[in-house]
Amino acid sequence: MLIAFLAVTMFWLVVLLYGARYISERFGRRRKVVIAELHNRRLRLHAVLSELMAKANELDQHRKYVVLPANDQSSHRLAAVCQDLVVLSESLPMIEQLLKEGNIKHGRRDILIAINSAAHLSRHLEGVSQQLRIATDAQSLSLESQANQKRELTSDS
Repeated sequence: MLIAFLAVTMFWLVVLLYGARYISERFGRRRKVVIAELHNRRLRLHAVLSELMAKANELDQHRKYVVLPANDQSSHRLAAVCQDLVVLSESLPMIEQLLKEGNIKHGRRDILIAINSAAHLSRHLEGVSQQLRIATDAQSLSLESQANQKRELTSDS
């Protein structure tokens, strides 16, 4: 009787140990997959931020050659967007460090916050771009009308 009890106990102990090992390996593999996915998201976020910074630089260069109304706030908005882009870019190494430490929860949270911020900044850049496009169109129409007036004056003479 005692031998049967010990045999059953040993059987369940072996099942429990192998089950625990299987579960820990499965969670370990899953953890590695999640961390790899978060690394990929961070890399894509880095690429998106690089593109946004290039677009902001392009808009800043374009803004220098466009005559804007005195009350135009696009330069202040563009400066704020650029500053926020720099802050987001500086947060990427901190996210990388969280992922290297295996801190999935905080790494995922910070990546999602950065993605939402990047989307928000992209909308702001698009608004500034539209304002500059309108100012450029108005300026080119003004130049065309001035050229037409000069042509009319010279043709009348």
